Formats: sequence, C-alpha cells, structure tokens
Amino acid sequence: MTKYEKGYGIKVISKGMVKKAAFGEAIKAVTDITVLQEKMQKALDTGGRVYGLYYKKELKGYYIFSKEVLKKEQIEYDFEKSVFALFGNKKEEINVYRLIESDMLPACEGMREGLEKDIKAELKENMVFYEIKAIIWNKEALVLEEKKGSGFGGIGGMGIGLLFALSYGMLFDNLALGICLGMMWGVCFGTIFSSAKVRELKPAQDIKNGAETTGNDGEISENDTETTGNDGEISENDAETTENDAEE
Repeated sequence: MTKYEKGYGIKVISKGMVKKAAFGEAIKAVTDITVLQEKMQKALDTGGRVYGLYYKKELKGYYIFSKEVLKKEQIEYDFEKSVFALFGNKKEEINVYRLIESDMLPACEGMREGLEKDIKAELKENMVFYEIKAIIWNKEALVLEEKKGSGFGGIGGMGIGLLFALSYGMLFDNLALGICLGMMWGVCFGTIFSSAKVRELKPAQDIKNGAETTGNDGEISENDTETTGNDGEISENDAETTENDAEE
C-alpha cells in the first residue's frame, strides 16, 4: 500500500459518514458539499464505492464509483466494446464499476498517483465478490487478467519444503526421516507455488486473444479473464471511520 505524507490516508467512505452534517467541510473550496453528498449517497445506495483522501479527519479528496449494468446495445466507445470482445460477444450485458467523479485539493495533487493505485487494488477484490467484469475509468476499461506464476515458483517451493523437512529431521536427530519428508513436502510446496497466479488490472484492449476471463456465471470460458489481487488492500474495518470520527 502507498505510503502517504504524514497524517494522510485513504478511507472507504460509508453511508453514515456521508450523512454527517460536518462532512466534507475541508473540501468545499472545490465542490458543492450538498451536491457531493447526494452523488455519494446515490452511488452507495446502488452498490457503488466511494473513497476519500483524508488528512486526519478532514476530507481532502474523493473518488466516486457507481455500479452499473453495461449493455452491449448501449455502448458508445471502442474501449467499452473491447470488454465485450473478451467474452466472444456472447454476453449482452455485464456489471461494471464506473468512475463518475473525482476531485481533490490542489495541495494534495502529488498524492494522486499513489491514491489511484490503492483504489484500483481494493476494487480488484470487489470485482470478484460482486461479479464486476470491468472498471470504466475515464476513457479506459480495466479488466482483470490472470497469469500462472513462473517455473521458479515450483523450484522455490520444493526448496522450501526440503528445507523444512531437513530441519525437522535434524531437530529429532533423524536425518533419514528428514530426507523422506523433504521429498514429500517438496512436491507439495512445489505444486502450490507453481500453480500460484498473478492477477492485475489491465486495459481491455491490451489483453491478448486467448486470455482466460471469468463470465458472469463464474465458469471459465474460452476467451474470458478471471482475477483478483491482494496487494494494496484497503480493509473496510481499517479504512472506514467510526461515527465518532466522522463527526468532526
């Protein structure tokens, strides 16, 4: 997760936080707070996500994502068409997150890149749980691409398994047992590490033909992509402020 300037951090904004009377006082220099609250509330009511850049308890920037059903018959841009192309044009509609508004105080612009990186990492988790197939971010459609780990993972896993087993054998003064366990554990760890998968967000048009993606039913189809990610996680328990925190 990005290391922000001292006192700053990213938070998932909840419905309760938006309703507070003092919400967004620090950012009213760049936006109408009443209109902003309405937009955030509407997005959250329909399954969207809202993120805030905070300095202690003061909102300094925000990103609002709506949850929408993107229908093939209604798409307007080529980058949206590229998402449907990944599914072999077999699907008539897909669920997406769409960035509908973002802004921050000029003094915080230097943190924008890191903030957006963390938001994308957190959205990856929600894409899997809520069957979201893409993130429409300005003029780009981001999808999850999954690739198997490199062969080094299998070799490294075998090495770790062998090391653990030999240490176990030496601890109990039975090297023969350690060698036997090393062979078994090495195979187990090697299999686990070699099957590890790397998941990342990429523009839909950059996904090569033949990449696997997951359809709405969760089954892997010929031209589909399934992914998720754990880097840069934003835990809602850690990120959301409490009712008392939001009051200030």
